[in-house]
Amino acid sequence: MRAISLMLVSLFCAAALATSCETVVAGLLVRELLNDEAPKRKWNGRVVDTKGEAVGGVLVQVRAEVNGDNDLLTFSDETDNSGEYEIGYRWHKDVNYTIRVVYEGQTLAESFEGKIELKDQETDFVLQATLTSEVSGVVTDADGNPLSGVVVVAASAQSLGGVPSPFLNDLSTPKYVVTGDSGIFQIEGAIAKYGMVCAFHPDYGFAYDYDEDHDANGSIALSLKMGRSGNHEVKVQVRDGNDDPIVLQVLDPDRRFRLRLYEPWNLSATIDQVVTSNDLFPGLVGDPSDQHPETVTITVQSTDNEGYAETSEFIRGANYYMQLLRIENDQQATALIQSTNPLALDDDSVVIVRVN
Repeated sequence: MRAISLMLVSLFCAAALATSCETVVAGLLVRELLNDEAPKRKWNGRVVDTKGEAVGGVLVQVRAEVNGDNDLLTFSDETDNSGEYEIGYRWHKDVNYTIRVVYEGQTLAESFEGKIELKDQETDFVLQATLTSEVSGVVTDADGNPLSGVVVVAASAQSLGGVPSPFLNDLSTPKYVVTGDSGIFQIEGAIAKYGMVCAFHPDYGFAYDYDEDHDANGSIALSLKMGRSGNHEVKVQVRDGNDDPIVLQVLDPDRRFRLRLYEPWNLSATIDQVVTSNDLFPGLVGDPSDQHPETVTITVQSTDNEGYAETSEFIRGANYYMQLLRIENDQQATALIQSTNPLALDDDSVVIVRVN
């Protein structure tokens, strides 16, 4: 019995050491980097926009990290009028380095360098848009009528599915607008690659729209079509190349697919902050994020006597982007969504999919 007890204690200690090992390593590396004996090197470069013009007044940061999670130290400098920066940093062979460009709390560009050689480094950045960009548009209901009283926030991201950086004001709080009778919104901020807006109203749920500043003119026109809050059933009807329903069939393997309904980003925490800080929607029970939709997948393998898939889902009201995926590998399916994409979900809805 004693031997078993000792073994259990040893296993427990090993587990505890494993969970704290990374923290201990991070602490040791911090001390080594702060030690005057740590080699000092320079990191320099230039920041320009897509027209090749210098971007001054932005912050460039070199971050020392362990396993991409533990941020040990940050070394930084601000670009001058020529867009140039020069950062003094400390080097360690076991540290990963990331360099990024930041403006008003938003990451405009970022490059993961990993473990680097003991030498001076040079990294240039081309920002995908001007620093002062505007996203604007109109918020409408599912029938295209302008909506008033909708709170809208804006953000920027480097990639689809990347972490969004909300537009901030001088007090480092999120910028927002509440639409008037025209449903129009305009918000200025810094755009890395994708500019996006997120809208919320208790009666209509959440809506997103996004785009790139394709012509780099500092302006992105977006439109937001709202759904309606509550849960609604989404069904899929499968049709053939002649647009006739495919009825009472177990679909051939190459005709089967998944319908993925998703929000491209999640800005519910930003909406929560805006609503709480500004006492918007005083009758709202809970936080807006309680209504934020989640990704939902409907797998379509067989149809009934009207061509509807034999599975459906009840989904929160919102506008959903839709994607068709192959069942066996989740790659893009060859079938075609005929329904409006994104889907503004304000009632039970049918998504029509045509397969060959």
